Amino acid sequence: MKNINGIDTYKNGVKDVNIIRNIKVVYKDLKITPEAKDVNNQVSVNIDLKDTNKKIDKNGGKKIPTDLTSKVIVKIYSSR
Repeated sequence: MKNINGIDTYKNGVKDVNIIRNIKVVYKDLKITPEAKDVNNQVSVNIDLKDTNKKIDKNGGKKIPTDLTSKVIVKIYSSR
C-alpha cells in the first residue's frame, strides 16, 4: 500500500499519478502443450480514494506466448 500526499485537485487541477511496481514471477508446474502454449497473466488493482470515498477496481491481463524448445540427443552404446 502506498499513500500519495500533496495532491490538491481543487486548487491545482487534474494531476496524473503513475505508480510502477516491478515484480518477479516464477512459474511452477506449468502444463505447456502444443495446443496450450501461452501463459495468461492476470492483474487486478484496487484504489481507495479517502477524501471522496470513491473506490476504483480494475482488472487486466496479458497473454504471453511461450517459445519453449528443447534439443534431445540420444546416444546408443554398443556393449560389444
